[in-house]
Amino acid sequence: MSKFDPSALPGSNVYDDEPDVPAADELFCDEAMERLRCNRELEELVGRIRARERDVAARARLAGQGELVRSYGEIVAAELSTVGVTLPDAAYCSAANLFEAVASLPFTPRSSSARRKAREIARIAMLSDEGGLHVPACVDDLHALWEQAVLREPRWSADFPSSNFRAGDVTVRGAKPEHKVVHRCMPADEVPAWLDRLIDLLSDERFAPELRAACGLGLQDWIHPFCDGNGHVGRLIMVSVLESSYSQPTLVCLAREFVVNRGTIIRQFERLRNREHDAVGFCAGLLGQLGDAQERALGMLG
Repeated sequence: MSKFDPSALPGSNVYDDEPDVPAADELFCDEAMERLRCNRELEELVGRIRARERDVAARARLAGQGELVRSYGEIVAAELSTVGVTLPDAAYCSAANLFEAVASLPFTPRSSSARRKAREIARIAMLSDEGGLHVPACVDDLHALWEQAVLREPRWSADFPSSNFRAGDVTVRGAKPEHKVVHRCMPADEVPAWLDRLIDLLSDERFAPELRAACGLGLQDWIHPFCDGNGHVGRLIMVSVLESSYSQPTLVCLAREFVVNRGTIIRQFERLRNREHDAVGFCAGLLGQLGDAQERALGMLG
């Protein structure tokens, strides 16, 4: 999950020491995918998550859509309250109203982080409510997915960022103050072939949907096909793959888990870069966040 790094544009001579990180061929090769598919511990974890989801779905059916939307509004309002921002009453009428209310909030630097989190949570609520979640079936679908994922996000200019696939290098930098390069993403000429592999993974029914969702998020971000917005796209991929099997409250709470506890997913990527995790460990970590989202959904539903 990174921001665009202008120093890595083609022609730039500004480079840090090359970090020693695994290549995609190491993390997502056929052998690694087979280990992921056949891992018994992941299979048991998925079973527990599915059992819990039956409870979430049953409570969601009893609640009704109006009560659910109000609950989503309360999740969003809780994030905004940390910076003294309140939602209008009309925001609680529908998921579309909720997203529009959040997206229309005036910009202030102090509230930017809370508003970003609120937008993503409300966006997932709206997309799931309107049937707008779609698993990409071909590489071209990723352009439309990018547009969905960053809908109403601030843009630096009319041309950047965009859904075009990157033509140059992109780097991931660590936390300030050092802000050193921790990952130089794969060369741009390798991106098309790896996007084909991503699309194949997302439709491969030999894998449980939960594994396609979690690994799809990881692989998309490792490919880093866009100059910016890769984190948004990866998270939307995971939610979209899960949509056919998981309730709306779980999906909304997963969106909340990803943006409010963003450090958790960042640490999962750090472990991949440091070879502390392989695809199995990474997916187990993300499925743990899915379980946390379910627990929050159960608490929300009473």
